[in-house]
Amino acid sequence: MPLSATVDGQRVISVLLTEDEWADLRRRSATKRTSIAMRCGWPGHAKTRQGTRFFAHNKGGDGCSAGESAEHLAGKAAIVRWVHDHYPHLHVDTEVPVGNRDRIADVMVTWPTGQRVAIEIQYANLPLDTVDHSWEQRTRDYLDHDITPVWLLGSPGTHLRHIDACLEESQDGRAQQVRLSSLHQHMTKQEHQVLWIDPDALTITTPSTTKYVTGHPTGSLNFDVVIRYDTPTADIRADPLALCQLDPEFGLITPRLRHLIANEPRWHKATREAHDHQTAIRQRQEEARRRQHEARLKQRAAARALEPASPQCSEVNPPTSARGPAPPPVSQSQGPWTHCRLYSCRLPLDPILQRWGYHLGCEPVPLPPCTQPTPPAPDPQGSLF
Repeated sequence: MPLSATVDGQRVISVLLTEDEWADLRRRSATKRTSIAMRCGWPGHAKTRQGTRFFAHNKGGDGCSAGESAEHLAGKAAIVRWVHDHYPHLHVDTEVPVGNRDRIADVMVTWPTGQRVAIEIQYANLPLDTVDHSWEQRTRDYLDHDITPVWLLGSPGTHLRHIDACLEESQDGRAQQVRLSSLHQHMTKQEHQVLWIDPDALTITTPSTTKYVTGHPTGSLNFDVVIRYDTPTADIRADPLALCQLDPEFGLITPRLRHLIANEPRWHKATREAHDHQTAIRQRQEEARRRQHEARLKQRAAARALEPASPQCSEVNPPTSARGPAPPPVSQSQGPWTHCRLYSCRLPLDPILQRWGYHLGCEPVPLPPCTQPTPPAPDPQGSLF
């Protein structure tokens, strides 16, 4: 049912009339003293249902406007009153045909520069697979005519399902959580904002998601940002319609949406700072390990240079420790060993490494030939087993 009609040659929007003007129009319409023409040209009359004023076709009309629910009518009426009261310099109209009249905008707002924003109130289920009536096709029709579309989905019901049906917003302002349908995810994938309207409370609800940043120099951070299409759930908060803004390029902007958009660069900046901070920590750790390794190599080189030759063998001069007096030969029995088993090291071991017998980085090397035990010759008279 349309909110607008042509009354005595003048375009009239029912919800913008005063109570007295609407009552007078209904009396004149009932007594045939005034001419009311619908968009298709068929005569009509003024009606009121559940507190919402609208126009209807007289009997025999082709019904140029499809039947609408009371919530749909209330949503259109709320938007029209809001634009009329807060943007008097803009022209607002309802049931406006677009292009070849295949599309009828619920509410059309026109700027003095000629820019237009179409606001669609959607309570019925909106399929994604049909060709002519899908959300994507209807949106493309508006964009093809340089019209910015704004979709306001009904709440609650088909387009707004809470994860916990009994959950209500707490006193501290904690947001509710809802499940995002395939339509919501498709809209965000196409970079269109998902919004819900409540005509009774006169609020617009905005979804958001929380992004966490760990490893930041100041600690863990979190930012509420605009939802992404791969988000299965979202937090929602409602803002009064009176605090929202109209923009010819972006459409309808809620206070919550303005906050989420401002958080986007802060989130990206914090993510970069956390990445740089973690990279610097890893670089310092690598540098410390490199210096420890170089110091260990220098100590071993100095030990080899200062250690005297072994008096047990004149053929080979195996390197000995230079970090102090050479420790006594370690036992070859099973551990624990008190000193490193590596012949060129033989430095004291930490308690943790005593069962292994080697320092980290030390590898076993064969002893000089003169110190390796010679296996006894086989006894030909001995037993074979």
